Amino acid sequence: SNSAHELRTPLAGALAQTQLLIGELDAGSGQERARQVETSLVKLTKLTEKLLQLARAEAGIGATDDAVDLIPVLDLVVLDAKRSTSNPQRIRYHRPPGSKLPWPASADAFAIALRNLIENAVIHGLPEQPVDIHVEDETHIRIINGAQPLSQAEIAEVRQRFSRGKTVAPGSGLGLSIAERLLTQMGASLTLHSPAHGRDDGFEADIHFGATRPPR
Repeated sequence: SNSAHELRTPLAGALAQTQLLIGELDAGSGQERARQVETSLVKLTKLTEKLLQLARAEAGIGATDDAVDLIPVLDLVVLDAKRSTSNPQRIRYHRPPGSKLPWPASADAFAIALRNLIENAVIHGLPEQPVDIHVEDETHIRIINGAQPLSQAEIAEVRQRFSRGKTVAPGSGLGLSIAERLLTQMGASLTLHSPAHGRDDGFEADIHFGATRPPR
């Protein structure tokens, strides 16, 4: 956490100072250059956050000995995702009342994994189509976004660290790798489908909490 603080604080300070400068400059080439610096700092801040998440994932934070109900964590992640997007109605949450998902996993690690998967669906999905999050049978979580169908080779490519496939949307190419590593540590599986189940298009991330518990 100390290293995270040391990385985040100067970046946040530089970004704040740049935004103040933009407000003080008159419209013109100087303000435009300041906005370019702002854009670069925002990208660097997001990349730093992903690298810190990756470091935590590689440290093996996913599994715990004690089971926790992951549904309240998912509820909060979905709510946060809705608050973070300009079109909250695009994110649709389908969870049967009273659902529970008890599993020996770190709630923090689970939140990181789900946040990355939902973020990917929002950023890389077709903007005019919804992002659907389904809780099924208290063992599956499915995240589906609109997309042109991908080939098996393209699906394999997007699983690679730093790979972003053919997308032109912003991103580091780390979110899926982080999510998969953390879910594996929890004893869950992540399967990617395109087209999504029951459709002839779309992209689906299917998380399955099966009978295999994470090693102690």
